[in-house]
Amino acid sequence: MKFNKHIKKAEGQKPPKVELTISVDGVTILDPKTKIILHQNPLHRISYCADDKSDKRMFTFIAKAADSNKHFCYVFDSEKCAKEITMTVGQAFDLAYRRFVETTGKDIDVRKQFLLLQKKVWIFLFSL
Repeated sequence: MKFNKHIKKAEGQKPPKVELTISVDGVTILDPKTKIILHQNPLHRISYCADDKSDKRMFTFIAKAADSNKHFCYVFDSEKCAKEITMTVGQAFDLAYRRFVETTGKDIDVRKQFLLLQKKVWIFLFSL
């Protein structure tokens, strides 16, 4: 991560400031002034997320591109809140998983009820 900072300094560029939005739908990277979405990564495409234990400012995640097999590594200098960002992404994964289980569970219950009703209809039809 320090390597990237040195490259940017050598090129005379400052890394752009961005705004992260973290939700059960994914991680969105926005331009803080215009609010234009620069990158949007659904949680199911994120394979790794971590903060640097030795540098409390650095946060990273890896996400697979939607239209190819390429993976992209995003690295952020977060002004000493990297751990909190990592924990927030973890909580988003947890909430998304709970939502998935609840939704899938409801779907299964509905399917079971449908099958029971279908059996009752068949039994009724055959008893006529």
